[in-house]
Amino acid sequence: MAGEGSSGVVGESSKTPRPRKIALIAYKYLAEVVGAAKISDIRTEELQLMDADKSWNVVLSYDIVGDFPFDKRREYKEFKIDDATEKVIYMKIKKV
Repeated sequence: MAGEGSSGVVGESSKTPRPRKIALIAYKYLAEVVGAAKISDIRTEELQLMDADKSWNVVLSYDIVGDFPFDKRREYKEFKIDDATEKVIYMKIKKV
């Protein structure tokens, strides 16, 4: 697909800055699990490289859309992504 990098993330290229690439990996995972059609207004809230285990902690927020236009709510998900393999280790609900 055009505009995809080696890991298949839309918008990623070999020149994509590392933090942006990690945020895109989290977004792609979220879209696969929740369904891209049900989420909107996605924001990267937190992005942190953890030196102890060489992983990234990412928090994304988004509006999840229900059956009606007025039926939406803001949700937050926390991701842990391995820095070397770029694989999502976990996704969990982030309480705010």
